[in-house]
Amino acid sequence: MKLKLQFRKYYFSLVFLTFYGVNAQISLGTGEKIHQKESLVIDQIPEDLPSSLSLEVHYSEELMTIKLEKCSVYGKNTRFLIDDGTGKLVEVEKPEECVYTGYVKEHPEYYTNAVIIEGSLIATIVRSKEELIEIRPVSKDKKKHQIFSVKNEHSHLEKGCMKPKESEEENFALPKITTQNEFVSLPISSNKQIFQKVNDSKLVANLSPTTVMDVLEYEIGVEIGSRAFFASTAYNGNLAAAQASAQSIIGNLNSRFLHGSGVSFKLGTVIIRTNVSTDPLRDLVTATGGSANASESLKAFKDYWNSNPGGEIGTTHDVAVYHVLSNPSGLAYVNKVATAYKYGTLGGNGPTSWANGTAVHEVGHIWNLRHTNSSGIFYENRPRNNLGSTSSGGNDYFISVMHGSGNHNIGRFSTAEAQVVRQVLNQKRSAGDLIANPDPVKPFGVYDEFEVQSDDPVIIDVISNDYDVNNDVLDVRVLDQVSNLGGTISLSPGTGPGGRNELIYTPPASGLNGRDFFHYTVFDTSGRTDFGAVYMYRETSLFNENSDEFLFDLGTRTSALWPDYDRVHGDTSNSLYGWTDTSVVVDRDRGSDSGTNNLNRDLCMSSEPATFETKVQNGNWEVLITFGDRSYAHDEIFVKAEGVDKLEHISTTPAVYFNRKFEVEVMDGKLSLEFSDRGGSDSNWVATRIILRYLGALSVEENSLEKVFSMYPNPVKSILNMEVKDRLNGDITIVNVLGSVMYSKAKAFANGKVKVDLDSWASGVYFLTFKRDNRKVVKRIIID
Repeated sequence: MKLKLQFRKYYFSLVFLTFYGVNAQISLGTGEKIHQKESLVIDQIPEDLPSSLSLEVHYSEELMTIKLEKCSVYGKNTRFLIDDGTGKLVEVEKPEECVYTGYVKEHPEYYTNAVIIEGSLIATIVRSKEELIEIRPVSKDKKKHQIFSVKNEHSHLEKGCMKPKESEEENFALPKITTQNEFVSLPISSNKQIFQKVNDSKLVANLSPTTVMDVLEYEIGVEIGSRAFFASTAYNGNLAAAQASAQSIIGNLNSRFLHGSGVSFKLGTVIIRTNVSTDPLRDLVTATGGSANASESLKAFKDYWNSNPGGEIGTTHDVAVYHVLSNPSGLAYVNKVATAYKYGTLGGNGPTSWANGTAVHEVGHIWNLRHTNSSGIFYENRPRNNLGSTSSGGNDYFISVMHGSGNHNIGRFSTAEAQVVRQVLNQKRSAGDLIANPDPVKPFGVYDEFEVQSDDPVIIDVISNDYDVNNDVLDVRVLDQVSNLGGTISLSPGTGPGGRNELIYTPPASGLNGRDFFHYTVFDTSGRTDFGAVYMYRETSLFNENSDEFLFDLGTRTSALWPDYDRVHGDTSNSLYGWTDTSVVVDRDRGSDSGTNNLNRDLCMSSEPATFETKVQNGNWEVLITFGDRSYAHDEIFVKAEGVDKLEHISTTPAVYFNRKFEVEVMDGKLSLEFSDRGGSDSNWVATRIILRYLGALSVEENSLEKVFSMYPNPVKSILNMEVKDRLNGDITIVNVLGSVMYSKAKAFANGKVKVDLDSWASGVYFLTFKRDNRKVVKRIIID
């Protein structure tokens, strides 16, 4: 049974005055603080809900022209269900779509979302460096509104909102970022939202993006409980307001997800509990976030929707959320799209906040996004100046839709966040519906990395890894004229593939040492734009192979480098030091916090054995290794030096860092450290720092033993020959890189010589130990 509009209008007539009362609209909850409230009359609000509109508002003596486009929120299964008075859910006629997203003409970087209810406007303007601006109706006169700024206290977005029991730790499987004098493409995807168009650039390129995009549509279910529905601070029993709020969640999600990942949302089943006495979850879903009973409330919501009583709810939703009447907060299962745990609870005392930033955050968790302080992924910087920087320095803020601060959360995925969501999309393709011809959307600027070898200008094809959901041809124009460290950026017209523009980066006059960055503008055939970040690197190593001390800071290419240290990231491999196999080593930057400094915040890690090797002078060395991980615990870490176990059964707890020391003899001019994990509850080894200190030359006896033993050929294909002088004898042991003994013989040198047939051995690196009394020589063997 579907009830017609008369039911909705009857409800509306009862509560119109109370819903638009000043106190009800301005009581936004204890998590939000209101500043500078002003009266506002808006004459231009149309009642026919057009596809696009422009509204002029004044606030704080400034004119803002809000440019809005209507969002499509209804899908093939959209339906609104309410209580018929007996506890049975019945379908009512869908109201006209009334959600809009857009921007402020005078400040194109200000993202705006809005709903129009009965000719009145409810809108939020997100200003990246300032407080939010809210617009609310205040009386039955549809033109009269109030406009005010709101400081959101979003500490709840960084703690207590992930349900850990059913989540997978560190479940990203991100591709390694490598930079070998070329830009790196990070394959990802995107769809619809309104953005300003470029008026002063014409696209003349003709080559489509390398990354071919598609868009998949997923269905989200919504339930608004009776506690929220009848609360004076929320809907006050206004069905039209509750329906509009449920609609608004689609615009808010799509404005973030579509552009960066190709994930599109449409409304599925919307349940609005209009009867207190028959609301089955009224006393079961009462809390969210880190509050008491939050986990039980989320479970109750999950269990009820999964049980699908009477078939009323349906089974077509891929994600579902519940509006809990509470201070801003949330709780969700992690990485559970289209599973039995695809649920989240969203807190808000008002009618819209729960469906905006909180919804994006918690639905982000369901799509496997983590908090920025524990994700282990890289977040590129936002532009220092949205109109382009003409000087060095400026704000240095990373971007993330999961961060609670407006300096970081500018309504756009970072590249890695888009990548994580796109990976889930690829895993859940069967749950989504392919959209053949998505509406136009701006392109996505994937961040770039480039390592320069000199201080000469370089030409960069920054568009090579950018993409567009419409697969439009892309081109670039200059945004920043001056980089963060004072380098200059200019256009190289038409020099790129397909006739597209490239950028010329000229390092600072004093030269580049370390990391520099700048931003550019990418635009498509429709004129829509996005920004992209470019990181330039040139690190002058402090390494001197004849030094008595070596300091290595293990971490990412982009994280802070500790003073006087050499950087070692997952791809470090050169003629002086680095990993012997970079394909198995990853790096992470966990972010800073109390007790975690710039030396410990980043690390190198792997679930496979990895060997770090560096040139040093022969002699006795002290090795210091710092262990720890801000976000995760690890166990059963082992370290070998020169093929011999030196550290065993190392365990770490989150945000606790400690040092371990040992001594080692180096006889071949290279010090080799092998890191591995040999079981336990976690499969990864981690390390944040390595310090090597020279203790002194080898003793005469040690040098003598080195001189009497020899082996050849090396590398070897089949027969390995070993000899000792002066009729000495000793024991021979050969182990593989995992420490497994492959050959062992006591008193092997009967006549001063011995041969070992290695023809059947696997190619790779092995370690041979010649031991006599308490002295030994360790040699590396390479089998071709």
